Amino acid sequence: MRTVPRHLFVPHALLTKAYGNTPVDTKFDASGASISCASQPDIVAMMLEQLDVQPGQTILELGAPHSSATSSERPATSPRST
Repeated sequence: MRTVPRHLFVPHALLTKAYGNTPVDTKFDASGASISCASQPDIVAMMLEQLDVQPGQTILELGAPHSSATSSERPATSPRST
């Protein structure tokens, strides 16, 4: 995950926040309360380790529009990889 340009996935965040080990708020409701965020990098790393992806496997990540991790952790090696 260190090679992923995380700031591109959270363009409105300060660089220190984008690369910090904390969630980054990405969407707010009318009152200013956070309603969406990019996950904390350590949590994402833990989940990826537990996933134990093997070469040739295809992964579909749902509900993570701000995730820079899953698609970048294993570079695409076949036409089916996205």
